[in-house]
Amino acid sequence: MKKSVNEICNYFIEQLQSNGYFKDSSPQYFTLCVPDNEIMYEDALEICIRSIFNANKKHEKIAFSLMKEISNMDMFSAITEDQLVNLHRFIRRRDRMMFEQDFVAIGEFREKIGLTNEDNDIIKLEKMITDQQILFVDFDEKRLYPLFQLDKDSNVFNVLKRNLPILFQSLSGWDIALWLDEKRTVLIRRAEIDNDLQTTNIDDVIEIGKQAAKQSLYRTATPLQLLKEDDAMTFEIFIEDTLNSDSRNIPFK
Repeated sequence: MKKSVNEICNYFIEQLQSNGYFKDSSPQYFTLCVPDNEIMYEDALEICIRSIFNANKKHEKIAFSLMKEISNMDMFSAITEDQLVNLHRFIRRRDRMMFEQDFVAIGEFREKIGLTNEDNDIIKLEKMITDQQILFVDFDEKRLYPLFQLDKDSNVFNVLKRNLPILFQSLSGWDIALWLDEKRTVLIRRAEIDNDLQTTNIDDVIEIGKQAAKQSLYRTATPLQLLKEDDAMTFEIFIEDTLNSDSRNIPFK
């Protein structure tokens, strides 16, 4: 049976209080973060974690010890400590992106891309969303649209629009949004090693590998930077490296 977020968070508070983690008015951080409506289990867990770190911004060690306590509770026994840490990292990255970037509701997004409230434009936008040609994320039970997916002419970047259906097959909207803003280094073309160089000496093998790495072509950037530079080819290489890094065929220089 799905429990309300209040039931889950109240249980959580009681458990932490009984273990001496809270004193005085500390639980107010939970009260401020708990909505009245029913939400999913994962959202309740997120609220708990967000509240822990809001209450302990200057004491991350305390916050992580509280997260360990979560994994020992009956209600959250299926959650591992690593999963909690990863969820916390995701929350922090997402919240930072929400602060740094502009996310808007569908009405404002429709205006940004030059569509009206006329029925034909509403249907057109709905089809674009259904066809996964627009990036969207869910936040606090609302669907939001990041404006950084738009080019200088207020159109979704062509190469992004073309590849969003592929990305959505493996990633969520938030995964894609955070990936777009994540700096990464990708091997574009690898150096060709002289096949005549045959050695079993481990030091020689390591040195050959180092030389090959130095001579290979890499690109360090965020995918969003590549979109702004209109570098569609490298953008699609970044996608392939993300989705198929083990099986990717890397050409020689």
